[in-house]
This record gives sequence, structure tokens and C-alpha cells, in this order.
Amino acid sequence: MFCKLSQVGSDGFVEVEGHAFLQFSPSTAVVSLSGSNPMHKEAMDHARSLGIVVYLDVEDDEILNRLAVMKVNRIVGQNEGISMSEILQYRKQFYETNYDVRVICARGDSIEGIANRVLERLKELTHNEGFTSTRQKHLDTGGESPGFLDVVLEGLAADGGLYVPKRTIPHLDQGQWEDL
Repeated sequence: MFCKLSQVGSDGFVEVEGHAFLQFSPSTAVVSLSGSNPMHKEAMDHARSLGIVVYLDVEDDEILNRLAVMKVNRIVGQNEGISMSEILQYRKQFYETNYDVRVICARGDSIEGIANRVLERLKELTHNEGFTSTRQKHLDTGGESPGFLDVVLEGLAADGGLYVPKRTIPHLDQGQWEDL
């Protein structure tokens, strides 16, 4: 990676990496993306078209500590005069728009613990059967419930009520609360 990064620069690397990912079309797979993949919109649109995007995240301090231990002094997107901390903040805008599920991982978490949290979040995601209005009599009208994007775009329900999840209110982990 470092050789390619030094050859094409940060912007070129994101393009090369993104276009390489666009060639990837598995039938069933788990794909692990690098930290710079979300910076390429077309590649992330492609990833989302393949299925659910799970974002395994760690706190910035943990990333900075790992980079220091590995003696990494530059990452993709980091230009002269920009600190590691600043580039991590810059990258977050790309990550936050490209995942369906986010799970915070911390030092000491077991693989099983992280896997269980991912499965829990995926169950929440797949069990969400849409939204209903607070004014609705909760009768099954036979129609399809609006999804998240419909609710965000519409704001209020047609009957003037507020939209609420039909099943459960989604659980936000500590990192998501901090981001809010």
C-alpha cells in the first residue's frame, strides 16, 4: 500500500482503491474494507448494493495509539500539516454516511463479544418492520409500512401523527450517543 500511496498520492490512491472495489461482485461474502474505502462514494454505493454494511469502529485514541505503536506517520487523505487526529475527524463524515450498523470495539473485547454485538444489531436492523403513526389505531391495513428513508423525508405521518418504530426503538451504543 505505501508504495502505491507514494506513487499516486492520497486522492489517486482513493480512486485506484475505489475502482478496484467496483470490480468486486460476490454472491455471498463478508468484506473487510480499509479506512480509506468509504472516501470513494461510488465504491461505497457498490458495497451498499451488495448487502448490509457493518462498521466496526474504535475510539480515536485507540487508533492513534495503534498508529504510534506501528510507527505509521501518514495515512491516506493526510496531507502536509494535517495531524492524524484531524484526518480521523475528516474521515468520519464518509464513514457515518455509509453504514447500516455501527459497533464500537474496545481493547479487551473478545471476538465472540464483538460478533454477538454485530448479530444483535443485525437482528434489530432486520426485525424493524417499518414505522407507524402515533395516531393510527394499529390495525393492519394490508399496506406496506414506510421505511426509515420515507419517514425522514415525510416528517409527519399522513394522519398528522408522529412516526414511531413498529417493533422497538433502535438501541444506540455509547459512541453513537457521543456523535449525536
